[in-house]
Amino acid sequence: MWKKTERPSRHAAEPLSATWISEAASYLKKTLRRLGVAPSDLEDAVQEALIAVHKKRDTFDATRPLKPWLFGFAVRVAANQRRKRRDELGDCAEPVAPEASSPERQALLVQARCIAEQVLGRMPAERSLVFTLHDLEGLSATEIARLVEAPTNTVYSRLRTARAEFADAVLELTAAPNQREALALSIAS
Repeated sequence: MWKKTERPSRHAAEPLSATWISEAASYLKKTLRRLGVAPSDLEDAVQEALIAVHKKRDTFDATRPLKPWLFGFAVRVAANQRRKRRDELGDCAEPVAPEASSPERQALLVQARCIAEQVLGRMPAERSLVFTLHDLEGLSATEIARLVEAPTNTVYSRLRTARAEFADAVLELTAAPNQREALALSIAS
């Protein structure tokens, strides 16, 4: 069972109830999708994350927020899924756009996803994680600091560096060939 503490969270009382599992699964599904898990692998990834959550349920501290704890599982499962997918199909094999959108929009979304995955894959893990937690998941720097066990100022520093690195890498990847040469020269000088 979950650790009981003086200030339990609203989820600590019934961690294995149908409602709790449903809420956790919903959050994990949304998070795994944002972390780049292919739609065809999403249900398997959610199940894998829920199994890991169940195995580690005794480590949950009910005085801390639930979502960052679940996010940690999602990050690991998404990384495993991306590795498997990359080995099977190569990078950016599956579109992420809804079926109702136009083919042009689907192509643009696939291209944007591929660029974002490439850029996040190039970043050191600690900056990529902080960038994803803050800018995609909406966690505060204080919450991230607790999750990654780093000072809040370190989180802000990593976030600032990650944003600059992300912007530079996207610019580099999307620039026309002649612009890339000019960009390379300006970076070198």
